[in-house]
Amino acid sequence: MKRREKEGRGKKQCGRWSAISDRWPVPFAHYALPIIHYAIIVLFLNLLFSLSFPPSSFSVEVVDRIIATVNGEPITQSDIMWNLALTPEAPISRVDAQIIKQMLEQVIDQRLIHQEAEKLPTITVTDEEISQHIRQLIAGFPSEAAFRRRLETVGLTSEALRGIVLHRLEILKYIDFRFRSFVVITQQEIEEYYRTQLAPRIRGRGEVPPPLDEAMRSQIEMTLLEERINVEIEKWLADARSRADITVLAKF
Repeated sequence: MKRREKEGRGKKQCGRWSAISDRWPVPFAHYALPIIHYAIIVLFLNLLFSLSFPPSSFSVEVVDRIIATVNGEPITQSDIMWNLALTPEAPISRVDAQIIKQMLEQVIDQRLIHQEAEKLPTITVTDEEISQHIRQLIAGFPSEAAFRRRLETVGLTSEALRGIVLHRLEILKYIDFRFRSFVVITQQEIEEYYRTQLAPRIRGRGEVPPPLDEAMRSQIEMTLLEERINVEIEKWLADARSRADITVLAKF
């Protein structure tokens, strides 16, 4: 990966530079990321949102300065704070530098995937899909009022929120197209997983394993599918980072 680190400040950026991000916050993943039907958000949400949040150590003022670029596309301080605000367990008033670094790495991964997603004109997201995803985000907070207060704290407007969600869903649809379509789980793999991993784990808890019926086969297939897709995404991201022009301007 072509990576240069230096200090720098940029001009104020508008909402179009918004980043996503369950781990699939989405933790791509955690990223974080309460995401609809796409199970691969496990990535972002460890991509996509697999952050652990230690005690905060200093205040971070939301200043819209450029802290990194990905193939010339800026990532601003607000992008980081907005993504943290959408992660319920993340601090936003006093933020440790390590948390910012971790979220920056996730946003970089998200940008790399989104830049590829933009090359596919067939990927479309409806207003209803955006609204549904926002409702799922709100469900991760104690109340809608708490969610709205959190967004207001970091200056995240409703328009910018919809832009972030649009990017998230475009990423998820790209992952679905690029990776899920090419992963096949065989019946032999399902039976082996049941015999060597699932059943022994259940017996270890002193319980009787359920029969390997169609419902169980479907659950195991989804588990193996997610694992396989996450491996492929990690490999893809490693290659994408090696070819990308990534510049980190901020020092932590």
